[in-house]
Amino acid sequence: MSTVESVDLSGVSSDGEVGRSLTGKRSIREVRAAAEDFETLRGLVSELGKLDRQLAGSKKTSPSGSIGAAAEVVVDHADGEEMVDVAVEVEVSDRDDNPAGSAAAAEDVPQVEEPNTREEVRRLCQLMTEQQRHMTQLLARQTESEVSDGLLGLIFNGQEAEALNMVRNLRPAALANMADPSGMNALHWAVRTASLPLVFALLEKAPQLANGTTGIGRNPPHWTPLMILADQTRSANPNHQQMTSALCSHMSLNALMTRGGTLATVSHLAAGRGNLHVLKRVLWRIFDCGGQEAVIAHLAIANSTASRQQYVLFQTRRHTATVSSV
Repeated sequence: MSTVESVDLSGVSSDGEVGRSLTGKRSIREVRAAAEDFETLRGLVSELGKLDRQLAGSKKTSPSGSIGAAAEVVVDHADGEEMVDVAVEVEVSDRDDNPAGSAAAAEDVPQVEEPNTREEVRRLCQLMTEQQRHMTQLLARQTESEVSDGLLGLIFNGQEAEALNMVRNLRPAALANMADPSGMNALHWAVRTASLPLVFALLEKAPQLANGTTGIGRNPPHWTPLMILADQTRSANPNHQQMTSALCSHMSLNALMTRGGTLATVSHLAAGRGNLHVLKRVLWRIFDCGGQEAVIAHLAIANSTASRQQYVLFQTRRHTATVSSV
């Protein structure tokens, strides 16, 4: 880093006012202002360097050249400190014992207008501040993505205690935006692994997860967490009934009407597995949300598999009379 070795004080008057030397050299105030701007610039570069290293150390590829477009960074390998290759040049003149003669001579010398380097430094600082804000946002998104992968991995591996602790520490918005490439959120995975404590914790923290669906072209296609539960047997999930009640109570009418990639609803899936308790709970919830007309509309939804559709209609007729009598 360039340093100021000496400064011409020949233009300083008794009242402290600083003037300019013969050839338009910089005043003390300008030198101090330039030094302050330089310190600000160096601090920004240091912060950008730290952010860039954090992004580069993450699993995702960080954008290249994030700082190079704003300023040239020189790394001193001796101490690892990053510095900006900006030279602050101060021209030092010989001391003149005749201030009056100097002032007279200054009138004869044409003054050359210097470029406004301080304004350029300020603009550079503004650009680097914008870059710093952008990189901070990238790092935040990357961090949430890594946390998402971590939580889903814990649930998948059956590490229930660690997953519960992470759910308690995450924001509801982070849980709501968390999903794997197939679109399965944390609640999908909690249902699939038959973890009742995780289902309760996720519904308490982010109840909107109950209405979430997977990707249409994925496996399973366009399924809610309740549809995954309905496709399970009670022998595979000992907490089947408790999960059914918890999920249904947090689902909207539209979510209960969701059709999967095979046009099957949750009722089709439940009937196919013989989960009549799921059918009962779903029909009661639909009745609470939309009345008898909604129940009839739900039962009228056709499945792409005729045999399963007929089976669903056969099984649900037994419960229609009960719902209609309410």
